[in-house]
This record gives sequence, structure tokens and C-alpha cells, in this order.
Amino acid sequence: MSESTTERASRVLAVYLEWDSAKGSGGSTVNRELCVGLAEAGADVTCRIAEAADGPELMRGVRVQGLEPIPGVDPRGQLLRTENLPDPGSMDVVIGHAKFSGGAAGWLRDNFYPEAQLVQFSHYIPDELDRWRGDPEQADRHTETERRLMAAADLVVGIGPLLAEESARLLRAYDNPPPVHEMIPGISVYTPIAYPAEQQRFHVLVFGRADDPLKGAAAAAEMVGALRQRGIDVHLTVRGARPNQVREQEVQLSRVAHSRVRVKPFTTDQVALAHDLTNSDLVVVPSMHGGFELTLTESIGHGVPVLVSDAVGAGMFLADPRRIPAELGQQLVVPSPRDLNPQSLVNAWTERMAGILADPEAARQRARALQDYCGTRYTWRHAAEGLQKALAENAARQARATARPLTERQQRQRGRAAAAQSRLAVTPRNASTGDGASAVRSTPPPQEKQRRR
Repeated sequence: MSESTTERASRVLAVYLEWDSAKGSGGSTVNRELCVGLAEAGADVTCRIAEAADGPELMRGVRVQGLEPIPGVDPRGQLLRTENLPDPGSMDVVIGHAKFSGGAAGWLRDNFYPEAQLVQFSHYIPDELDRWRGDPEQADRHTETERRLMAAADLVVGIGPLLAEESARLLRAYDNPPPVHEMIPGISVYTPIAYPAEQQRFHVLVFGRADDPLKGAAAAAEMVGALRQRGIDVHLTVRGARPNQVREQEVQLSRVAHSRVRVKPFTTDQVALAHDLTNSDLVVVPSMHGGFELTLTESIGHGVPVLVSDAVGAGMFLADPRRIPAELGQQLVVPSPRDLNPQSLVNAWTERMAGILADPEAARQRARALQDYCGTRYTWRHAAEGLQKALAENAARQARATARPLTERQQRQRGRAAAAQSRLAVTPRNASTGDGASAVRSTPPPQEKQRRR
């Protein structure tokens, strides 16, 4: 880079399919809130999205560049377009998100910003997710895609401890893999809920599609049915169904729970979601698989008692006393049965839920204490600053490595970038080739380790 980022704001280009979370994507929430956090931390942030921008160009301090869709081109392909692209060579960091925008981010970095650090976010574990859903062939294909995207990056970010660990595992196939940084999604703190002094009925909330067995809505209905058989007046709400399946799923889950279950359609209306949380006494996340459930961070931010499975990254986070004090987190995590027996799962959760509902005031006090603790340590600003620190440390490592001459692959990459600059008729920035600039990693992954014969 021709000028030090210590003398000016770091310039960041994030690439994703959308700005808002209208399609129910946790990835869009992570991308948007991280961009805002980086801007609040002093970075100059541009986000390119694969749809027309709905709103002002500057959104919460982030420059949002929308692309009017070309008919017949899928959203990921739209991200490869170059109109109105920020000047070649003008970015310090390019951010992509897994298969959703990681390929486009890598291509843009290689061809237009060769000295920028490429950051790839890991949002899910394809090797497990697709297998849970009965498609091992797709699991293998998606796993290889994610592996190659991560291997081509300068820094990989796993959202939560589970995804960070799995990302590092997938990268073991390479001799010189990029470092992996763990990022905890930010928690926004809201006004504590004013619960009544005495309460006879309790309400349990589950987020996620009712027809997705991985989300655990059917299991939650069984738990509620078991609690009702014990004489506990508890009622279940499921938020996230497909609109055309709400009635059918209400009937099915109500039969299982032996009581009327409220099934609500998926929504991005933040007011409606906040009402769901404030109207609940307990949020349960009985998912059998998941990277890091953002619904858990929302629940913590509202001060609602939660229970979460140890099979997801959020459960690993709460159960780790290095991150959350044991007295605040460990009681909230339900161990998965070793035999994977569905009835064992229901029994374990029923016992833990019964304990919370037997002393709701104690559970609410712990929830408020957890809200206070996380609100001062795990905000999006903290997440952004943690990423900036990881990037600075990685740049220092790469600066030492660039004392060596450029490889043939790096020379080809510089040539592509120069050609792109010429096509856009923009005067290229002076490229540094060995004076402490960030190393350039090309899109093809590093050499895989030799197999033992």
C-alpha cells in the first residue's frame, strides 16, 4: 500500500446479497451490523449488494452501493459486475461471506484490489448441515467450495467458537493456511422487561421454521406437552413458519403439545420480533445443529431467560467460563444425549425447563445479569474492533513475508489488476512489491499437503 493505514481510516469493501434481512438471512444481519460497527470504529466502509439499494446512499455511516438486477443473472453473479466499483487499488480490506458472496469478494480483490486483505466469513458447517438434511453428496460439494474459498483468503473469520474450530479443521489440508479469527456476534441491550410479581401461565418461544427438524420446534412441542402433564401451565409460540403453512403447523404442533400452539409466519419486522421476546418467559434453542444462533443474542439483549443446546456455537459460547462466568452461562446450556435418542433429548430439556419455571424470578435475575455482562463486552463495536486487531496482526505477519520476491502467481495477479485498472480508465495506485505491504494471496488455494503413500 502506498500510504499507511495508520495515517488514515482503513478502507473496507464488504460484498453481500442484501443489506436488510428481508429474506431471513443471518448472514445479512452479520454483514450489516459488522459494517456499521467498523464505521463506528473509524473505518471508511462501502458495502456492495446484489439488489437495488432501498434508501439513502449512506446508511448508518456505511456507503451502500446497490446493483439494479440484470434479468437472468442470479444474485451471486450480480456481485461480479464492476459498474461504479470503488477505484482500483483503493481498498485495504475486502470482505466476503462464504458461498453467498465469498467467490465474488475474492474475484474483486484479485482483479481490482490486489494489495487488500481478503477476509472470508464462515457462516455454517456444510459437512454437517447438508448431511443432517439427508444430502451427503451436496455436503461434500459445499464443503469443498467453502474450503477453497477460505484457503484463498488472508484471514478467515468463524462466527462463534464452533465455526472457528471447524474452519481451522477444514484448512488443515493446506501447508500454509490463513489464520482463523473467532468473532462473537454483537449483542444490543434493550430496556429490561417488567415481569408481573405473580404469574400462573408461562410462555415459551422458539425461533425457526416449524417444518425444519434441525430447529427443534416439534421437540419443543413435546417438551411443553410433558410439562403440562406435570401440571405446569405453559404455552408454546413458534416464530418463523412459511406463511402458507401456518395453519397446518399449528394443528400438528398443538396435537403434540396437548395445547394450542401459536405458530407465526417469518418476519423481519423488528417491532414484532421484540414483542415476541418481551411476551415470553423463556426462549429455547433446541437446535441439533447450528453455527451461532443470532436469536440467542437477541434474547440475551432483551434480558429474557434462555436455554440453548450444546450442539450449537452459541451453546459452546455460553458454557465456556473463559467467555461467560460459569454462574451466568453454564446453567443455560443443555447437553445433547450421547445416544442421539430423540426421547432422551426431550426428557433432558423438560427437566431443565421445569427447573427454570419453578423459580422464574431467579431465572430473570440471571438473565438480567447476563444482559449486563454481555452488553459491556460483546457489542458489534467490540466485534469490529476485534476484527481490526486481527487484520493488523495479520498485516504485520504478511509484511515480514513480503521481504521475499513475488511468486509467479503473485506476478500474474498483479498483471490482472493492472489490466483491470486500464479497462476502467483509472490511474492505478503505486503498487508496493516488497516494502512491508500486505502479502497477496491468489484465488487458487495454496498447495495441498502431499498424501502419504
